Amino acid sequence: MDDSDSGPSPSGVQVKKRRIPGACDECKRKKGDSAKMPDNRCTNCIQQSLECSHKEVGKTLGPAKRYVESLEARLEKMDILFNKMLPGLDMNEELAKLDRGEEEADKLPRNDDETSALAQQMGQLTLLNPLRARFFGKSSNVQLFKTCLDMKWHYTGKPQAESSLTQGRRPKYWEIPKWAEQDQTDLQPSYLFYTFPPEDLMVSLIDLYFIHLNPLLPVLHRPIFERSIKQGLHLRNTEFGATVLLVCAHGSKYSEDPRVMVDGSNTWLSSGWNWYKQVRGLGQQLPPRCTLYTLQVFSLLTLFSIVSPVQDNCWIQTGMALRIAVDVGIHTKKGKESSPTTESELWKRAFWCCWVLDHRYSAIFGRSPSLKDEEFVIDLDFPLECDDEYWDHDFQQPDSKPSEICYFTALLRLTQIFGRAMRVVYSLRRYQSPFQKAPIRPEQDYLNELDASLNDWRTGLPPHLRLENDSQSTSDLFKVQSAYLHASFYHHQICIYRPYIPTLHNPVQGPIPALVICKNAAQSCLRALETMRILHSKPSPTTLDVFGRIILISIWNGPTSSESPVTRQLEEDLQQCNQAMLYAEDRSVPTSCNEII
Repeated sequence: MDDSDSGPSPSGVQVKKRRIPGACDECKRKKGDSAKMPDNRCTNCIQQSLECSHKEVGKTLGPAKRYVESLEARLEKMDILFNKMLPGLDMNEELAKLDRGEEEADKLPRNDDETSALAQQMGQLTLLNPLRARFFGKSSNVQLFKTCLDMKWHYTGKPQAESSLTQGRRPKYWEIPKWAEQDQTDLQPSYLFYTFPPEDLMVSLIDLYFIHLNPLLPVLHRPIFERSIKQGLHLRNTEFGATVLLVCAHGSKYSEDPRVMVDGSNTWLSSGWNWYKQVRGLGQQLPPRCTLYTLQVFSLLTLFSIVSPVQDNCWIQTGMALRIAVDVGIHTKKGKESSPTTESELWKRAFWCCWVLDHRYSAIFGRSPSLKDEEFVIDLDFPLECDDEYWDHDFQQPDSKPSEICYFTALLRLTQIFGRAMRVVYSLRRYQSPFQKAPIRPEQDYLNELDASLNDWRTGLPPHLRLENDSQSTSDLFKVQSAYLHASFYHHQICIYRPYIPTLHNPVQGPIPALVICKNAAQSCLRALETMRILHSKPSPTTLDVFGRIILISIWNGPTSSESPVTRQLEEDLQQCNQAMLYAEDRSVPTSCNEII
């Protein structure tokens, strides 16, 4: 029906009808089929003996067509002119180079390019156990290991043979001991037959856990936990019983009681394994429902696994825990609570602990975290900065006393920055926020923003958590928390800049002094490591491993003379890092032993 069609209105007045847009394909074909008919005459014109003309259509498209034709003619003349002025010039090739140049102009030279000769050499190395072959992304320590080997080959002047890479290994770190071999019974927890430590030992182990570990990852609330122990809840509730076993396992890492070792074992690496192995299988099966104990168990389970001889899929387990929590809506605010409750605060602590561990293991193994801040909204507040003893006082922390949880909220903010950095620096594709419609920006801009975010985070720390705070009134706990925070800060800084360290196979020095930044970060962290040693707190061997490799790369990339003051200082720093590694490795296995060949 065209625009001239009309019909009666409800009042009897003749009203002109409007054409409804969006005719179907069949109607369009019936309306005009001249393109398919002989002599381009449509069916309607043939039936009505009319002339089938298309002059108006041609007249409508004429100006646009003439404009396009004029542009094409102009380009042809330009080609002829270029050929006269620059004979032999291939315009198509030059235009292709120009396109590639625009795409790569804002990219910085990197050492983790998978097409590099180093990557090809590493690909030829074999695994000790091919059945355990796994994927490790660019942010993993394997990539730093490649860069370290690259610089060593350049420094020594000869490639390292595969056989030499396996020489000098200590079997207790590189081979799975008998007591840690997976038994089928480990995958089927016997809930009714949990074996707890003797009462005196269990009290000691619980105390060690809350002194050394819970202040750094506050999964539990000590008064509530100890009250439940006294009530015998661990003997009736299987999930809480698993939590108690894992607390004892972690406390064993700080105990000098020989009863924490596996029977027949003479190494402290086995400390806590008797209690860990009873619940080891919980991390390899989907729980029927998500409870508070579920998140607590998964956090403690993966935290123990990552430093054990067999690191049982920690990244998968934390991801599973977070997805279970999301399934029941833990990541959202449940209504408008007028005031916090014990239950809500316990849930928040458990969720954010899993979230931190998920980001940490994602970086270690070079994989994506389960929940990305920019793709998944976590509508959950951070835990209240209120110590455990003030929960019964309406969650009111005294103004004169800094809270121990300030450390944890600072760690959460740092982890958020680190998560964004991993997506920017190690993304398989060029980074761009899904909510951002602006053109993709140069890589340098993103790095400048990350650097500014890290500096703002450090300057925003409360006084009692600043590394330069040497006040006698500062407690040992706050000193340890400050040391761990700054160690994490420098570790994240190294992770951001280490792909831009020049190497033998990619010697291009970009606008960023990446090696200098990483070296300064590793050296700055030595003060934090010394604080941990003095206060008898064991740093992570995996983090120490990263700092040691950066110092080695700096030595091999620096002056050739060993008498250089710079080289001597780096060698002293390396020796200090080795001492810290020896101090930590008696109870923990570095992650790299489970990563590399």
